[in-house]
Order: sequence, then structure tokens, then C-alpha cells
Amino acid sequence: MITYKKFEAEVKLNYLNELRKEIVSLSKTEKILYIKYIQRFVERLCIAYEKQKIFLPELIMYINRCLMIYSYIGSDILDENKEGTVIIGTVKNDIHDIGKNIVVMLFRSYNYKVIDLGVDVDKEIFVTSAIEHNADIVCLSAMLINTMNYMDDIVKRFVEKGVRSKYRIMVGGACVTETFAKQIGVDIYTKSAVEALKVANKYMGNSN
Repeated sequence: MITYKKFEAEVKLNYLNELRKEIVSLSKTEKILYIKYIQRFVERLCIAYEKQKIFLPELIMYINRCLMIYSYIGSDILDENKEGTVIIGTVKNDIHDIGKNIVVMLFRSYNYKVIDLGVDVDKEIFVTSAIEHNADIVCLSAMLINTMNYMDDIVKRFVEKGVRSKYRIMVGGACVTETFAKQIGVDIYTKSAVEALKVANKYMGNSN
């Protein structure tokens, strides 16, 4: 089995076919180690992005390669070793999804199970989906001030259903502020997709 250093080099050089041939021949235990390799690589990417050593197009390119490598490992192994379950969506009356989609990619690249509810999502759908999928984190996205306020309705619906304490609720989006997040009583506020993954890992106790 190759070292992490060689793995990182092959991902950067886009030697995915070589990695596929390597991975499909491995044992289950060795494939699990590859999950750790990918997670370590994603963490390094996030650091490089925050330090502006790489930019968004490069980040997305490498994340897509990581997602392709996961397909070589197999869904059963990935499910058994998932880092957590995340529900995510853009709130009702808001159809912006670019930032949300980047968050989805990053979470999936770290082997979280992600249930993407899409855009214009009603509060009831957030609650029922969290319950159905036994979520760990519920992520709410909004890009507009008038739709941002709907986040408060969603949080209140979790309270009304008596399940608020079961989930970490994360909010983000261009108009969302830390002050607003505190006012509506959510657990996590993040300013970027990279920060969303970093903070989620902290809450879930995940790091490599």
C-alpha cells in the first residue's frame, strides 16, 4: 500500500486510474486507511485555501477528485465509517445554492453522509428529515435578509416538536451574522464552507 505522501502526489497529478487499480485490490482494513488519507488531504486543502495558497477553482477540482476516489472504496465501507450525518438546505423562499453546494461537497469529501434538501425548503421538511435520517447536524443556508429571518422559524419548529436538543444547528450565508445566530439560538455560525467543515469536525470529534 502506498504512503500518504505518494497518495497526495497522485491526487494532485490526477493519477486517478493508478489509484483505482491500487484501491480495488486492497483489503477492507486497507481501504479504510484510504478514507483517512482522503480526510487528511481535505484538511490540508482547507488550510491551504484559508492561507490563499489555493483558490476556489482548485479547491473544487481537488474535492471532486476525492469524491471520485471514494467511489473506488465502496459504499458499504464508506457507510460503516461515516463521520456523521448532515441535513442541509437553503431556507424557504430562497433559491440560492452555490455556497450550499460547496458545503455539501466538502462534507462529502470528509465522508459525512449528506442529505441535501435543495432550495426553498420549508421548516417542516428540515425537522422531518432530521428525525428520519437521525442527523447529527442540520445546516441552514440563506443569502437574503428577508429569507434569513425564516431560520428563526425553523429553530422554533424544532423546539415545538420537542427535538431541538437532539441536533446541532448550523447557519451560514452572505447575510447571516454571528449576532443573528446567537439571537435565534443556534449552535454553530460559520462564515465559509471551509469553516463549516472545520467546526463540524470539532463538534463531532473528527480530525486526522
